[in-house]
Amino acid sequence: MDLINNLDGRIFEFSLSSMLDPNHLFNPRPDSFYFISWAFVLGIVGIILSGILIWWFKKRRDRFYVGKSGRRIYSKHAKIGLAVWVVYLIFVLLRTQAFAYLSMPFWLYLFLLIELINTVYAIIKVRKTDGPAREEKIVEVETSTENYAKYLPKKKKK
Repeated sequence: MDLINNLDGRIFEFSLSSMLDPNHLFNPRPDSFYFISWAFVLGIVGIILSGILIWWFKKRRDRFYVGKSGRRIYSKHAKIGLAVWVVYLIFVLLRTQAFAYLSMPFWLYLFLLIELINTVYAIIKVRKTDGPAREEKIVEVETSTENYAKYLPKKKKK
């Protein structure tokens, strides 16, 4: 039981003041990396979620319908996110091996920020492009039923 308490106890020692300290961010050879397991878990979860999103938006799903343009945008940004998460994991590995200048904490924060911006941009872009398209689609369906009636066979009079 003490092993579990010791493993998870370090996460409560985390302070945000070191994130804004330039000496910590740009240190070419940081001393230690306490949260290595959390960084690996974050990278692996990011890769898995990106893969699931790519698979999900590959085809039309009726339960959570997203328009064709929205699926295309989400799929594109999920692929970008997958690439960012792979590079993030590479930099986590470089950090564990203490490579000079490539193990700076700045790189990890930068890739997390890039992924956050990528996700927010994709959501905003889909909201802007998909909103009017849904209204047009509804109007198009209503008018197409009237045009469809002229192709139906006529009723015979008795």
